[in-house]
Amino acid sequence: MGSVYGDGLRGKAEAEKFDDEYAALRAFAYAPQIAQARRANEKGVRPLYTYFIERVRPGDTVPMPHGAELPYFFGTLDRFDDPWTELDRRICRTGIAYWTNFAKTGDPNGAGLPVWPPYTPETPVSMNMTDTDIVVRELAATKDERYILDCLMDQKEIAAERP
Repeated sequence: MGSVYGDGLRGKAEAEKFDDEYAALRAFAYAPQIAQARRANEKGVRPLYTYFIERVRPGDTVPMPHGAELPYFFGTLDRFDDPWTELDRRICRTGIAYWTNFAKTGDPNGAGLPVWPPYTPETPVSMNMTDTDIVVRELAATKDERYILDCLMDQKEIAAERP
């Protein structure tokens, strides 16, 4: 399961309350995915793999909106007139390989691919496609991200003054 950075824009007004607005928006974007992953893990769904797309689509200046990652994972980049880069094509090839492996075996990992560890509450990591690479990143790595995630998960209001 996954999300894109543009999904966080719905929390823009709230994110402006934080010192690191980028990290706050990232937390708003992936919080629903993590809430769903936590619930699935509690029900025994394992392994579970999460992804997060932080890439800005070439030729654009804003984060990808919901669903904009699909051309990468279904190999349909050439159906769009975007000025795709070698990184975009690598993300596409890697995404297709992950999805194919997962469909065949239930595990996205395979020869020649960056290792994609499963998400667990103890190791809350996600495979991230960024503007520079494909990397595993800890979710809720900063104090502000953890605070936002906890508030959203517990359906609490995000206070201007944080603990």
